[in-house]
Amino acid sequence: MSLMDGAEIEEFAGIVAKVYNDWDNLTGLLLSINQAPVQNLAGINATIPAAARQIVLRSNQEGWAASLLIAVAVGRSEHIDVQAFFAMHPSFDVKRNPHLRDFWQTTQLFGGDLFMGRSKVRTFLKMMTVPEHRKVLQITSNTRNVGKTYTRSLVNFVGDRTTLNKVTYVDLDERPYDLSKLSTHLAEQWGIDPAQLPRQCDEQETRWAQSLAPFLVENAKMLDGMARWLVLDGFRTRLPSVGVKEMIDGLALKIKSTGNFRLILMNYTELLPLPVRTFSDVVRPLTRIEIGRTLRCAHLRSFGDGPTVKEYKKYMKTYLSRLEEYKRMRPEHAESHLLIHHAAADVVEEMQ
Repeated sequence: MSLMDGAEIEEFAGIVAKVYNDWDNLTGLLLSINQAPVQNLAGINATIPAAARQIVLRSNQEGWAASLLIAVAVGRSEHIDVQAFFAMHPSFDVKRNPHLRDFWQTTQLFGGDLFMGRSKVRTFLKMMTVPEHRKVLQITSNTRNVGKTYTRSLVNFVGDRTTLNKVTYVDLDERPYDLSKLSTHLAEQWGIDPAQLPRQCDEQETRWAQSLAPFLVENAKMLDGMARWLVLDGFRTRLPSVGVKEMIDGLALKIKSTGNFRLILMNYTELLPLPVRTFSDVVRPLTRIEIGRTLRCAHLRSFGDGPTVKEYKKYMKTYLSRLEEYKRMRPEHAESHLLIHHAAADVVEEMQ
């Protein structure tokens, strides 16, 4: 999935061709968002409509469609066709959807889920997209059920919106992964024939792991510009074997020196090898301010401006009522942040 679907690409390309109707205008548009001149993207013999379509298509495939949408909205804000497009597609209007500039700041995920608060982890994840920054993130908490796994949902969301991020998630508590099962699973996920994996033979598990980790990273199938995110979760009910720990160390070391892999470790409190510089995030319970900020953002997205004091109080009252109702219905989950997310998501859904 990407930012625009086929019909939206065609519609927006037609508008770009109409309001940037010569080569100088198109080139200026691209240079304003740090993209190559139009001839590099569309070819020197392309017509203006064909060039505009290629520009929009490439932006959608390569993850810079948001920058293109914003540039057109600002640069041709007085044009009636541009105004009509953003009125018809409010999710593309940065005034209604400020997260369009930075998907890591989004509050709304797929399936009606919300991602609230977590400003620190959002910053770390965005920094990890730059190859020169740290590529390993360890997420822990002092409290159970506060939403660590929602990090995976955020990475999935941004990955789908930018098309070239692929996420592999493994819950090591879900079933007993020994070194062989884990390496085979990763090989299958990354397009590697498991039969080609280094064999253990007479080696100890730790030495075998030191061979497996770099092999997996070096041989994973990659499209040009792709980044692979590996999320390893669990580490609560099943303690990883010495071999699996060594594999995690090896993956972290190898990923550190590559441009196209990222590693997220949930609940993993072991120290990684000293050469690996990691980001660390401790998840804390959501505050009422963070929940309120999410509801304000949702109102802005739906109506184009922030809620009045009266509207905001109504949203918070509804949220608290729904939360108490969920706690009565599911007392076994009364301390889980899932109920907080469900209650807030109900309020957001009713705004739309």
